[in-house]
Amino acid sequence: MDKNYPNKQEAKEIVLDHQELNNCQEAGELVITDFPYLKEIKTKTDDGAESFISGMKNKGINDPEAYLTRDQIRSLEALYRHSSNSNNKVTNIKIVNCPQLEEVDISNFEGNKELIINSPKLKILNCSKNQLTDLTLISCSNIAWLDCNDNQFTNLDFLQNLSSKNLERLGIRNNNFSPTDLTPLENFTNLKMLQLGNNHFYDSLEPLKNMDELKSLDIGDTDIDSGLEYLPESLEEL
Repeated sequence: MDKNYPNKQEAKEIVLDHQELNNCQEAGELVITDFPYLKEIKTKTDDGAESFISGMKNKGINDPEAYLTRDQIRSLEALYRHSSNSNNKVTNIKIVNCPQLEEVDISNFEGNKELIINSPKLKILNCSKNQLTDLTLISCSNIAWLDCNDNQFTNLDFLQNLSSKNLERLGIRNNNFSPTDLTPLENFTNLKMLQLGNNHFYDSLEPLKNMDELKSLDIGDTDIDSGLEYLPESLEEL
């Protein structure tokens, strides 16, 4: 990483190229540290995915009130699923001492099992399509959008380090959580989008009853069997 960005004082964006990393890196840790003015870390995508993402941004997807519909999510997932851009050599990632960092996309690190990140200004974190079992968030209370879909998490402990006031979008679909009800989510009352599908969640939707701003909810392929009457009037997609 230091080779590609020798002047850390000037770097404001880091682009992670999976193919380049696969070609030059032995299996092990990826460390990004001591970039004082770094704003964004993103993963290089294939042209199709890049065009889709650009289109969503043009439609206002970065607006706090905007959110992806289920059809848009499926379209993006299909692009990533057929993308050749993935990495299986990195086994853990550490991002520290980047005090201005606001957005991180480390999706498709298919061998990565651990992420440690310390960033007080971080707002968006996409760590989907890894193999994460351990997520350590240090001073990350400003996160508004967290995408942990398609990993190997067995518990929701990482939620304890998030602000229930600031979190607006949470994706934890397709993980290996131990069977649990939705009680760990009940304090995140400002959520606008919540993806829970393909997990061992069970029982009622009652813990979501105070999520008055919730617009999109995915509970497909779960064992949730009751509580539709507790869902807010704001909900547009289930």
